[in-house]
Amino acid sequence: EPVDGSHGAVLAAARRFAFFAKDEKISKQRSLLGSLLLGDLIYGSEVKREHLIQEFSYRNFGHFVVTTVVSDEMTATQANGIVEYLTEQFSSAEVYTTSVPNRAHTLFILMDEQPIDTVLLKAELMVALREKFGKEGEVKVGEAVCEIEDIRSSYQSSLMDHQNETDVEINLLDEEYPTKSVQDF
Repeated sequence: EPVDGSHGAVLAAARRFAFFAKDEKISKQRSLLGSLLLGDLIYGSEVKREHLIQEFSYRNFGHFVVTTVVSDEMTATQANGIVEYLTEQFSSAEVYTTSVPNRAHTLFILMDEQPIDTVLLKAELMVALREKFGKEGEVKVGEAVCEIEDIRSSYQSSLMDHQNETDVEINLLDEEYPTKSVQDF
């Protein structure tokens, strides 16, 4: 039994730790939900406006860019590391990562209140791939759009760059996108 009251301090510290652990879990769940909603938009699935407002309205985003990174198998840890790196480089932006099933690329979506420098974004993604993760890859940046519902066109413009370079036809709708059921949360 502590005589100096340190028991109360230990209990308070444990409560703070539990609070921050719960807050971190909620933050990860929000990020995952945001990535799933963005994946649906990119794939062309209908997303309820209220879900977008609920998830993304706390910031006044007006600029959105989708980047496509074609690389060998990128792990979730590597993709999340790139998100952290880009968040440091673009401090006012929010960055998400997602993928499209049966595609050999990883997507990074930047949302910002300010215009996004797409040349700098591409350069920073190349740095992250090579220097931080030792990966080689091709980075394509889509056109900047001003509405979240238009990120599909940003994604498609990045794919068109890939298509022009590889001369391979890309069909987005050949398979059912699996997160459709998430929208009924």
